[in-house]
Amino acid sequence: TGLDGRVFRSDFVANTYRFVIGQWGHRSLDTLIQVQPGQSPIIIDLEPGYYDDFALDFGWEVSGDAARGAWERGTPIETSFLGINIAPGADLFDDIGTEAYVTGNAGGYGANGDVDDGTTMLESPVMDLSLYREPLLRLHWWLVNYDFNTNQPGDDQLRIELSNTLGSIPIATFSDGIANSWNLLDSLPIGPYFAPGTPVTIRVVVGDEGQQHIVEAAIDGFEVFEGDPAPDTTTTALAQLPASALSYYPQPTGDQLFIAYDLAESAEWELYDLQGRLMLRQALVAGAATVPVPMPRAAGAYLAILRSGDKVLDRRKLLRQ
Repeated sequence: TGLDGRVFRSDFVANTYRFVIGQWGHRSLDTLIQVQPGQSPIIIDLEPGYYDDFALDFGWEVSGDAARGAWERGTPIETSFLGINIAPGADLFDDIGTEAYVTGNAGGYGANGDVDDGTTMLESPVMDLSLYREPLLRLHWWLVNYDFNTNQPGDDQLRIELSNTLGSIPIATFSDGIANSWNLLDSLPIGPYFAPGTPVTIRVVVGDEGQQHIVEAAIDGFEVFEGDPAPDTTTTALAQLPASALSYYPQPTGDQLFIAYDLAESAEWELYDLQGRLMLRQALVAGAATVPVPMPRAAGAYLAILRSGDKVLDRRKLLRQ
């Protein structure tokens, strides 16, 4: 695709095609689309949200000093030792595609491609979580960390870190000896670890740094989702706000909406879709001004809320064409 997300192809034969569509910051979509020669452009709107099942390459970065066993994106290739699965033989069964991130995706003998002599780190693209009231992390993980000579768990770890420009902090650590199935880390709060508005990344670190053991790890089904239900945007009583203090134009609007206001106190403007999902948030400084805001791509009705602290100053429906 181009930078604007558009694809131009003139060689499609009339048929039904399967498309996997995704962009970082949106939920991926696996859909069937019927294509006819000469038809109008097909527009697909993706639901906002940070999600990655690794069917598409969104640019996670791999670094570290491990001699082997670095993180790889691909279809997992099973390894085993003494009848025990060491590396997974498949990704999650209910997501898009067959890919996951696996350490040293080599296949064969249990120690083939496992992490040795150092660490390997996988880092997500940057996330802006400023629109989340309570961001929660969900991902599936796999870990084998075992010394088969002593038949005991090893001394290594799979570590999940939250990182920003100030540094990184561990938010979850796993050291299970043989957790050789997909395990779910669900609904881990990450908001307390960073200042609002600070861009962040997630790092997944695993190593074999002390006594040599078999160390294999994998992750799949990454997601950051909203844990705090949307506030009641329909029944909260309105504070008194003069009709002339707030207006929107044009209406219906296109790609850009203008907010004209004259407020005695600073306020926060929010835009919700009709499912109650927060789409935009804009701070309005006390005084008179006109502020442009970008509208979501999807046409339809949206609900605009103006609030100051716990007071709802204005609530009205806006149309996007």
